[in-house]
Amino acid sequence: MSAANRFLIVDDHTPNLVVLSCYLDVLGHEYQSCTGGAEAVECFVRQNFTAVLLDLQMPQINGYE
Repeated sequence: MSAANRFLIVDDHTPNLVVLSCYLDVLGHEYQSCTGGAEAVECFVRQNFTAVLLDLQMPQINGYE
């Protein structure tokens, strides 16, 4: 597992991902986005992230789980 100086953003609502992506772009951060909890878990297992920004209310695996 490699360490990365980037963010993982997770939300099932595309407009929210766009807003977060714009903020991170302006601040000069690298990021990866996912649209669901299961996909986010897979991404997180493959790569280490500085922070994970996620929606708490998503179908299947939510932010609390």
